[in-house]
Amino acid sequence: MLLNKEKGRDKMAHVILEYNKLKEWRNRLQERDITTKFVIPWLQALNWNIYGVTKHGLEVSEQGFPGQIKEGQPDIRLQSKTGKIVIVEVKKRLPEEPIWILKGYARYKTRKGKSLIVVLTDFRKTYVYTRGRKGLQKRGFFALDNYLEKFNDLWRLLSNSPKATRKRAALKATG
Repeated sequence: MLLNKEKGRDKMAHVILEYNKLKEWRNRLQERDITTKFVIPWLQALNWNIYGVTKHGLEVSEQGFPGQIKEGQPDIRLQSKTGKIVIVEVKKRLPEEPIWILKGYARYKTRKGKSLIVVLTDFRKTYVYTRGRKGLQKRGFFALDNYLEKFNDLWRLLSNSPKATRKRAALKATG
């Protein structure tokens, strides 16, 4: 079910509430737990339809980039109706500046003219990068305690909405 921004914010608040209930269990969560219980609902809050199929394929795929890379597949690959691609890498724990993780994403290719956004998250913190003419550039940092406060920025960068598509196109032109 696709959400508007207000309902997305409500869903985001619910996902954060559920995560905060696990205070003493957080360090025991594995990547797959973080992905299925928190990151997928977080993406739904940003208007991604996890059951949707576009003319380009599945809107949300946990198969990464089939056939392109033999190792280091991203955990989730998002593809908008216009073909824009967002790859999400979920880690159990992210370092402060995850530069070493980013090096592997220079290998990912998209069809000509399609933008690539890389999202690195452990749900406690999220880094957003776009690939443009100058390579991967950091476009945002979000933390668990400011997902709601910075929800408008998150929505503009990552949601599957026409406004976000225009924002990503503008970032690609400047990057």
